[in-house]
Amino acid sequence: MLRTHLFSLLCGLGLGTVATAQSFDYPDFTSVAGLAFNDAAMQASPVLRVTSAALSERGSVYYDQAVSVGGGFVTTFVFEISNPGAGGGDGMTFIIQNDPAGLTALGNHASAIGYGGFLSSPAVGIDNSLVIELDTFNGGVAWGDTDGNHISIHTGGTGDNSQHEDFSIGSYSPSLATTDLSAGQHTVRISYVPGLLQVYIDDLVTPVIAVPYDFGTGGTYLNSGLPAGGLNLIGGSMAFVGFTAGNGGSFENHDVVSWSFTSGGGLGTSYCLSTANSTGAVSTISASGSDSISANDLVLTAGNMPDQPGIFIAGPAAGQIPFFNGFLCIDVNGLQRFSDAATASGGVITEAVDLATSAPGGLNVMAGSSYFFQRWYRDPAAGGGNANFSDGIEIAYTP
Repeated sequence: MLRTHLFSLLCGLGLGTVATAQSFDYPDFTSVAGLAFNDAAMQASPVLRVTSAALSERGSVYYDQAVSVGGGFVTTFVFEISNPGAGGGDGMTFIIQNDPAGLTALGNHASAIGYGGFLSSPAVGIDNSLVIELDTFNGGVAWGDTDGNHISIHTGGTGDNSQHEDFSIGSYSPSLATTDLSAGQHTVRISYVPGLLQVYIDDLVTPVIAVPYDFGTGGTYLNSGLPAGGLNLIGGSMAFVGFTAGNGGSFENHDVVSWSFTSGGGLGTSYCLSTANSTGAVSTISASGSDSISANDLVLTAGNMPDQPGIFIAGPAAGQIPFFNGFLCIDVNGLQRFSDAATASGGVITEAVDLATSAPGGLNVMAGSSYFFQRWYRDPAAGGGNANFSDGIEIAYTP
């Protein structure tokens, strides 16, 4: 009773966090109501065409209202690149931006992919932005490219963004046999919780990129190891989201087939306290997949941790009691440990949840009820209790 009262009191004082959802969904683009188009971007029903297969085109399209991103979001879209000419190029992006141009923000064409600038005009790049590139053209030494089939996260902090790989904070180059960005339809999911940015393609369980990043404090550039600044968000939490694309002497159609967006940290509701660990950060847990028992496809990700062993824990009731160097956010009655202990890599650990096998005896979830999850991890460099916890996440299960 005391534990329950303490948990309620702390959350009532604002020490817990509750996600506020903001969402939209375009299952196709037979209607483009609520979208703002620039330059070559257009409706090509039932798809959204950011640029057509024509020389030297550039385009951008945005949801016409700023959306909340600072507290977390999940966006999923299907794209298709087709009808290549002169080898095909140059690619497209998902963009988050608060450029002074707002809904008309647009970069150069060709290698700039609609968001960057050329060497002769770098200031054309979209300011105060972060993009996830789907790059289909090898720009060579001039832009730091090593191939023409990669996904890369670029930001210039509050300044001009650039397509140069020196501006990348995370990158993934699949083989063409595995994932050819220019062939067929592909599904991309981007998940952000403060401190962790993840990108998935086709396999929506395992991210191909998972990097420490926060809109407030930024991240780290891959090539230089220098700090990458965060963004100056509208009201501290909001920005415009959408797509850019560009063609040069090589060209192709850059189409978005469907698009959904949900702010507020994605699946589940965050709760409970988390304390700083030896990295200086506060560990957070997020969820993706779905809350469906029959689908059984929940994926947990914890970030901002030292690269030490740990384990996910779960239970049918929330709690909040001091333990080790942090707080145990699950009531001890009914608490279950997952079977697999694993070590974080780059401060991040991801595990697919199997309701039957993840914990001994299975997780006793029921439709209409919530289950609570958290990450425990070793932290000997911090001293004290030599271990800590992430915050907690509540999943309200459905059939």
